[in-house]
Amino acid sequence: FSSTVVYIYILVSCKWGFINCNHLYISADLIKDFHREGKLVMGGAYAEPVDGAVIVFSCDSEKEVEEFVSKDPYHENGLVTEYSIREWTVVPL
Repeated sequence: FSSTVVYIYILVSCKWGFINCNHLYISADLIKDFHREGKLVMGGAYAEPVDGAVIVFSCDSEKEVEEFVSKDPYHENGLVTEYSIREWTVVPL
């Protein structure tokens, strides 16, 4: 199940101007865990304005992607105002 998650952020104060910095380190641990397990391929925030992010997954099911979102401190603490999960067709190169 190759998929993407698109996050839309709430804008809050931080040295980067878009996130609560305390959640950054917790989220990094979650990302590393999913990446180490081969479930998270890549991801990152949009450039200016930093108002969202895209995360690319390669999982067995959508349930695993939902698990990531439910554990993500950005989502848990209301920094993600909405998100969508879309299956993604990977074109072999």
